[in-house]
Amino acid sequence: MIGMDAITGKPLTGIAHVRQSIRRIVQTHLGSRLQRRHYGADLFNFISSPGNAATRLKLIAALAGAILKWEPRVKISHILFDINAAGRAIVSVFCSYKGEIFETDAQLIEAA
Repeated sequence: MIGMDAITGKPLTGIAHVRQSIRRIVQTHLGSRLQRRHYGADLFNFISSPGNAATRLKLIAALAGAILKWEPRVKISHILFDINAAGRAIVSVFCSYKGEIFETDAQLIEAA
């Protein structure tokens, strides 16, 4: 499948296209796309949730479900979720595409 790089506008294929697709899925809120209301990850439910292991597990499950639904070309190995010292929530998705394993990072939120 050939796509377009969101920054340069140039053609994008292979793992680079899959990485961009995963980032878009993770960073798109459900209901925000007019023609695809069910596209994206349902992360708004986690705002103001306790920062405990149960919430982390639910968040990772929501991310995995969205990625598997909207990016069927990949097989997910695991997902890591972390909030760094600067307050940025980062998700790292480890998956394989055509037998090649890769990692994709996406920033979810940034502290004000």
